[in-house]
Amino acid sequence: MILLLTEGQFRDCKAAFALLEHLPSGSTLIADTTYDSHRLRHALRARKVRPCLPLRKSQWDDGSFHPRLYRQRNVIDRFFGQLKDFRRIAMRHDRCPISFFNAITIAAIVIAFS
Repeated sequence: MILLLTEGQFRDCKAAFALLEHLPSGSTLIADTTYDSHRLRHALRARKVRPCLPLRKSQWDDGSFHPRLYRQRNVIDRFFGQLKDFRRIAMRHDRCPISFFNAITIAAIVIAFS
């Protein structure tokens, strides 16, 4: 599991490029429409990572979206829901980014091993 803490107004698609080098080739990236961009799709294909991203309405279908595979994204949604069960994270008690990231890391470990 790789965690990355970004600014509040940071585009998710830009954060994906920071995590791209940690993806093993031959894997599949399942993400929502926020991550849909031509640049990210080309970078994924260059690393031999299969994208499973729903297309925005203005895009054409390139055959990379698999609805059955996309349903597995609920694991990620449930993880974020479980993270928000920790009051310290949901209410953002820690104003320091390092303390907040540490709280998220500890909560992720607890979720992973429970």
